[in-house]
Amino acid sequence: MISLLTSPFRTCNSIFAPNFSGHITKQVKDILVYRLNNMTEKELKEIDKESISRVLTELKDFLTLSMNDIETAELIELNQLTISLRFLKSTYLEKRLKGISDIKLMIERIEAG
Repeated sequence: MISLLTSPFRTCNSIFAPNFSGHITKQVKDILVYRLNNMTEKELKEIDKESISRVLTELKDFLTLSMNDIETAELIELNQLTISLRFLKSTYLEKRLKGISDIKLMIERIEAG
């Protein structure tokens, strides 16, 4: 749903006023980040990490309306780490393992970079 809501705006940067672009992207970002950070334990159990990654990728594309690539990459990576830590603290073993795996991949990517 996020992609359907945000995709029409991705190509409109040239016609939007900068303050409008900044306002709308901040609002969407705040809502999405709040929602991701406040998922219940039951919601964490039912959702897969790939769908969260997909939402964050779509959010990254949308945020380029008002943020540069470095800022968006940092924001997305921070939220991926936050979700991985939430998975790590989950009461479900499968989610804990996924959290450990994701954090390990992030560390490897940093070491390689």
